[in-house]
Amino acid sequence: MSAQTKASRSAAAAAEVDDHLGFAAERLAATLVSLYRVELSDTAKAFLHQRYGARLDRLQMLSSSVPSLSPVSSLQTRPPLLLPAGNSWQRGLERSRRLLKRYAHLIER
Repeated sequence: MSAQTKASRSAAAAAEVDDHLGFAAERLAATLVSLYRVELSDTAKAFLHQRYGARLDRLQMLSSSVPSLSPVSSLQTRPPLLLPAGNSWQRGLERSRRLLKRYAHLIER
């Protein structure tokens, strides 16, 4: 294969990758907007368009579809932190056993 053929194939592959980056940038923006309720600023839209080739009309449509809800944090939906029980339950259990042994004659009636 000649050097010229290799160069043209490499250029075609690079152009194809650039197209896929634009699509990936649009998907990233869609995920940020729909799942994380992130507002796309004009600076962010310009960056995604210039750097990755994302379509401005698609980014504008995504930014206008942001719900006006406050951002949801997964930290707020986590269960509360439970501290280890320690051995206080074991002391209570042992105390109960001693009391049962002491007063077993009263319980067996």
